[in-house]
Amino acid sequence: RIGILEQSAFEKTPVADRVLISHVLGEQRDADAQLILQRAAASLADGGRLLVVESTFDVSAAEEHDAEADILNLALYGSGLRTPEELDALVAGAGLRIVATEPVGWGRTLRVIEPDV
Repeated sequence: RIGILEQSAFEKTPVADRVLISHVLGEQRDADAQLILQRAAASLADGGRLLVVESTFDVSAAEEHDAEADILNLALYGSGLRTPEELDALVAGAGLRIVATEPVGWGRTLRVIEPDV
């Protein structure tokens, strides 16, 4: 069963087995992105997981469009595009761990995340 809840990403959600966060963290500074992850994780039922889909910045394969998006995010939100390693470190800094990753297309990866107990 799927429920859609429209609210601020900073608010705690009702208890859920899975919480999907898609294209939200890239528009947040590190501290705010970690808070979003922590609030979402606090809403998980036992054994629950976060499903996070975000674009990342592959510096070695960067094209003009990627650099433009990085600068635009930095100017608009105070956070440029994160590299995969930076996003993974952000997750760890929120007290969470990545248990699986899966490419979902267009340079985006699904990260399956759970509390690091």
